[in-house]
Amino acid sequence: MTIPSQAYTSTSASVQILRQPPPFPPDWCQLVDPSLPQPQVSAFISGSGVKVQWTVAPGVNLSTVASYEIFSYHEAINDPGPSPWTRLGDVTSLILPMSVTLEKMLKGKTYHFIVRAMNALRQPGPLSKAATLTVP
Repeated sequence: MTIPSQAYTSTSASVQILRQPPPFPPDWCQLVDPSLPQPQVSAFISGSGVKVQWTVAPGVNLSTVASYEIFSYHEAINDPGPSPWTRLGDVTSLILPMSVTLEKMLKGKTYHFIVRAMNALRQPGPLSKAATLTVP
């Protein structure tokens, strides 16, 4: 599965889109529970870090969501080679919108973030579209 170039979401005037992130690893793209919602993700600078925030469309049933998985990919402005996607971890499902703040982000790097819902059996739902920003 590739992430389409129109998949970028930006919520800050300082967002700079450089290029499409690499494809998500195929074994992470298996949609096991299509009843889980597709998160809507945004990313922005907040204090000394990057805040990744997500929600779902209004009226979506969240009763089967147990947690959310967060992934990132980063690239340098002058870096010709891609870095692999990294699984940052899981967050237990709470009232939406939810967010995490990531610190120690490198200045001048462009980061892409993707989130997906997981059910109690750890089966994933659809991947969000990527939220992208460059750390000033």
